[in-house]
Amino acid sequence: MPTARPSLSHRVQSRLPVILIGIDPHKSSHTAVAVDAAGHQVAQRRFVVNAGTFRQLMRWCEQWPERRFAVEGARGLGRTLAQQLAAAGENVVDVPSTLSARARVLGAHCVFRGPGTVAARAESLHP
Repeated sequence: MPTARPSLSHRVQSRLPVILIGIDPHKSSHTAVAVDAAGHQVAQRRFVVNAGTFRQLMRWCEQWPERRFAVEGARGLGRTLAQQLAAAGENVVDVPSTLSARARVLGAHCVFRGPGTVAARAESLHP
């Protein structure tokens, strides 16, 4: 079970940097990329999908108390994960698969490729 997050008033007062965690879900694995406010990749991790995936993801994310999640295809393949995150009280946005695919094509020479594209697209949608 995820640990309780600090209250909103405590988080606002501490002014911790917000980390955006983009998740590219697939049937057998989910890749998560943490991006800071400047758009720099902070960390990346691949999680094999099994009964403990959500618990492992949350444990990995504990290092960033101020975080938002951007899940590619939260209405499709990423739906279960997005629902679990929302039920745990996390801030979750959907990054439509079509938007991520377009970003990959247009950003072929950009810093953000692959799973990081989800975080980059979500960052541009939600400052």
